[in-house]
Amino acid sequence: MKVSQIFMQEFSLLNFDSDIALMKLSVPATLTSQVQLVCLPTRFDDSKLENGTRGWVAGWGLNSFDQRDSTLTQVELPVILNKDCSREIISATGDRSVTLNSNMFCAGHDKGTTAEVQAGEPRLLRNRDPQMLFGWCDSGR
Repeated sequence: MKVSQIFMQEFSLLNFDSDIALMKLSVPATLTSQVQLVCLPTRFDDSKLENGTRGWVAGWGLNSFDQRDSTLTQVELPVILNKDCSREIISATGDRSVTLNSNMFCAGHDKGTTAEVQAGEPRLLRNRDPQMLFGWCDSGR
């Protein structure tokens, strides 16, 4: 598939802010059971991301043996407030330099994380019609 245009923001290596790009395809993709449309927000709206809001992350990642798996994996995760997430990151890693800015959010719980999927996998609000892409997995550990 050829790409006609790439849209991206200024990337920050300090906190990995804006580590995504959108690509416009030269010709439309054919929709199938594996290729579907998803809505993009016109702007970041954190009112949809209140503490506990649930969303889905899906992708092909690693299995329990840390081997690539050909099975699509998905996990439902609640949003975690950034202040709570920052505290958890510092507690788990000892790294106080992690900065979560206003266009970032955390999601997860003790029963499942995005470790099962790879960075870059989409995070969807599927309980809305139409389903909305509102983020992506940046780290699962």
